[in-house]
Amino acid sequence: MNKNTWEYIAEKSNQKILEWKTCKWTWEEYPIYEKEAEILDKISPVFDWKKYSLPYSNLSPKAREIRRMMWRNERNLFKRKCDATGKDIISVYGPEYQWMVYYFKDYNSDIWNPFDYWINFEEITDIWKSIKDFFTNTPARSLNLRDAMENCDYSNYGQSAKDCYMCQCPAMSEKSMYSFTPIFSNYDIDSYLSEKSEITYESLYSMWTYKCFYCQDVSNSNDCYFSKDLKNCKNVIGCVWLDDKEHYIFNKKVTKKDFENKLNDIFKDYSSVEKFKKESNDFFIRFPKRNLINLNSENIIWNNIRYSKNIIWWNNIIQLEDSLYCSVSWLSSNNLKDCYASWLNSSYVNEFIWMSDTFKSSFWIFVSAINSYYVTWWKVDNSFFTIWLENQEYCIFNKKYSREEYEKKAPIIIEKMMEQWLWWEFFTAEFSPFAYNDSIANDYYPIKNIIYLDENKNIIKNESNDSTWEWTIYILEPNKFLSSAILDLGWEEKISIKWRIKEEEIIIQNWIKIIKAIDLPEKISDVKDDILDSVIICKQTNKPFKIIKQELDFYRKYNLPIPRLHPKVRFKNRLNKLPKKDLSLINCSKCNTQILSVWWKENVICQDCYLWEKY
Repeated sequence: MNKNTWEYIAEKSNQKILEWKTCKWTWEEYPIYEKEAEILDKISPVFDWKKYSLPYSNLSPKAREIRRMMWRNERNLFKRKCDATGKDIISVYGPEYQWMVYYFKDYNSDIWNPFDYWINFEEITDIWKSIKDFFTNTPARSLNLRDAMENCDYSNYGQSAKDCYMCQCPAMSEKSMYSFTPIFSNYDIDSYLSEKSEITYESLYSMWTYKCFYCQDVSNSNDCYFSKDLKNCKNVIGCVWLDDKEHYIFNKKVTKKDFENKLNDIFKDYSSVEKFKKESNDFFIRFPKRNLINLNSENIIWNNIRYSKNIIWWNNIIQLEDSLYCSVSWLSSNNLKDCYASWLNSSYVNEFIWMSDTFKSSFWIFVSAINSYYVTWWKVDNSFFTIWLENQEYCIFNKKYSREEYEKKAPIIIEKMMEQWLWWEFFTAEFSPFAYNDSIANDYYPIKNIIYLDENKNIIKNESNDSTWEWTIYILEPNKFLSSAILDLGWEEKISIKWRIKEEEIIIQNWIKIIKAIDLPEKISDVKDDILDSVIICKQTNKPFKIIKQELDFYRKYNLPIPRLHPKVRFKNRLNKLPKKDLSLINCSKCNTQILSVWWKENVICQDCYLWEKY
């Protein structure tokens, strides 16, 4: 993002720029806004604020998010052994990882004691190596599921959900499948970020909806199909930019009978559905794109933010205030910086992945904490470098201290980190347990070029994908299942990471029936129950996938065709409908006013022109 864009954001958000810095990864210039300084001041250790205050990062907001995302694997699950019981389990950690991994229910039990894994930090000379050894020698959870998760063993992340299958981050939701972040939603299938919705299929950003299929940015609506940007509508097909309408097809009023006939015609078989997808997309192209889409929010600089105010640069936010560089964050939080997946009731938090009920803390993963730094799982106060210490305080490297001891010893660990210029940094990318292409970093920041090198650093293979990003990964161990690699973001500093070379081998037993996607019945009424004992071969990737009973029941009930694509392909197709994670300073296609937009070269209009065109 260029300097003019940053300055425009500062002007629009009424934020003073305190200084400019240059990212050591990408060489991008980026500002330090006064809000960032305020949050860091509040988070700095209370025992000596001036001496140990958190300085500004040497990475740009984008680079910081990439680094955080490398520590989060949401969707790639593997079969491996539980190191506590020896039983087969499903885990986000593949069998090649050397970490001890416990089945998440065993992890929550009393079969192990995290205090047994303490280390004496005062004997540490290489702080980063000791941190790595501490985390790799302490057991990890197979899946990141909180309490009150019922029958969600094939989902990852989440809270208070029930009967969710292959979902990521389900919260207070039930009976959902293959969806990302269903919140207070039920029967949410193959969708992306639904809030308080029910019976949603192949949709993005649904809020307060009922029975909406193949839709995007639809709110307070029901019985809508293949539509975009609707409010308070019902019984519409292939429509865009409508409010308070009923019985519309391609933005034209129709009779109830015509609507029902059209709906029956579309959903009579798979080919008809695919044909209408193309027709509706061709119709949407006729309409300009809105530069930003936000709902009931004030002083917002980004896209898809709801019921929030004073937010700078990031997206997928609900009920958040006075924060910057956050995404997938919601419900009653404020003053967050560089956060991904924040839940309830948190404030003054910096650089984290997934938390709730947290106050004045920084640099950690999966936690609820107060005045704590570099911690993971679960509930701690006034602590440094801890793993799975529940309802504890005054701990360092899983060793318990008195308050007086802690306040004397905590500065020692900070001093050691400051000596190696590490005190203000999040966990480094090279220590992540996940390969880049297993992490969500690869979902939102995909790699353009993959170059394989032999032991003499000679190129033996070069792959390019259709990514719009320009970054390159160099594979250093092409014969290994999991290779060391170098991520090149275009400047002098290169980042050590891991890259998965091969897909995990899937063995299909001889007795299992294999069905090619192209051979599936056109009509759902012709699909037999034996499909549940079969494997379908994705028509795009040739990867196998299965249909489960509750999924088949859903397709039959709503007359939907069986998917022809693997769930991972379907997820990627949804992501491809989203804008790139960047902002551009462009001119409105109608009035030529300068605006911020998440779209770059498309036909884009400002909010005023959108309202004028719409009404």
